[in-house]
Amino acid sequence: MYHIEFRHDLNLLDIKWSKLFTAEEVAAYARECKARFLAEGFKPGYLLRMDMSASSAQPQEAVASFRANLGDFPKARRIAIITGSAITRL
Repeated sequence: MYHIEFRHDLNLLDIKWSKLFTAEEVAAYARECKARFLAEGFKPGYLLRMDMSASSAQPQEAVASFRANLGDFPKARRIAIITGSAITRL
């Protein structure tokens, strides 16, 4: 459903989603992202690449869960989003 890679050589958090999330799956994803972010020693100001090309726009329930569970996630300096969907780009 997702793949998370921390690229220390580029200070890059590289994430790929491959399907739609439920609210419960978002909570588990958020816990893993936060725990691994700390374990990897990343700090605010990293680069973030989100590859969403294999998933479409997330359901509203999942979007609300992303906001609730990742609102306090450390901020990236730059964000690149890869998507083939015009709706997702919005």
